[in-house]
Amino acid sequence: MRWTKAFLLALVAGLLSMPSVAQAQGRADTLVVVTEVGPNMLDIHAPGANRPSYQSSWNIYDRLLTFGSKTLKDGSRMYDYASLKPELAESWQGAPDGMSVTFKLRKDAKFHDGSPVTANDVKWSFDRAVTVGGLPTFQMKAGSLEKPEQFEVVDDYTFRVKFVRKDKLSMPVLGVPGERLRRQLGMSYLFVSHDLNVVRLLADRVLVMYLGRIVEMGTVNEVFARPRHPYTRALLSCVPEPGAAGTGGRIRLSGEPRSPIDPDPNVCRFDGRCPDGVERCAREMPLLRSFGGAHLSACHLA
Repeated sequence: MRWTKAFLLALVAGLLSMPSVAQAQGRADTLVVVTEVGPNMLDIHAPGANRPSYQSSWNIYDRLLTFGSKTLKDGSRMYDYASLKPELAESWQGAPDGMSVTFKLRKDAKFHDGSPVTANDVKWSFDRAVTVGGLPTFQMKAGSLEKPEQFEVVDDYTFRVKFVRKDKLSMPVLGVPGERLRRQLGMSYLFVSHDLNVVRLLADRVLVMYLGRIVEMGTVNEVFARPRHPYTRALLSCVPEPGAAGTGGRIRLSGEPRSPIDPDPNVCRFDGRCPDGVERCAREMPLLRSFGGAHLSACHLA
């Protein structure tokens, strides 16, 4: 879908400050925690996108190019705005007159559905950025990127940007923080959300909890394709499907949740609400069991 492609290629032009990160103890990794409290959407070109939406996008989506990083005297890391690095574009070449730059795109870049990212997709996103209005258009214009005619598809994996004037901000305005810097810094993300459509788009692995206890975990494909726990199935049944009428497939849970304060360790936390519950659930806590690969679930009937 076109709006999904806009997500991957969206430009956060001009917003160059690096979000703060939490250093993991004893390892060279960094953990960034993103919760659903902040971002109100993942299409940062749409009207109403808030600041946390931009912060999430900086760390999730690939761009044509990004900034390098450098270590400050106090040991902290920040973006090096004088250093542009490849990301979606594996290389680029400026014209001798300085009035255009041609990007060669990576041929292994794909959208979340597996379809390849081509120069036509990049042009679509750039065209939108300079015509949608608001902050995206304002920031693009800061680098003299003003109209769709400036963006040219040379072939499937070659994209050219033509400048209306020589502008020292034209290239830096494209160099936004992105996924490659996440990989360079060894960063991971803990994304906490009830929005399973967003989880499916962003996550590699999924962990489902109920009343503080893990009930299912695995890769996105494993959990979404074959949910083993009844709570996971209930959550997934609430995800709206395009073109579906009504809520006929939704699993509605009855009963009241058990108190999370000092719960009985011998009783399944989901007992009393589970549509598949049996007598064993009220006297024995189910443990996580493997169902192949990284897929685990804690249910007697799974």
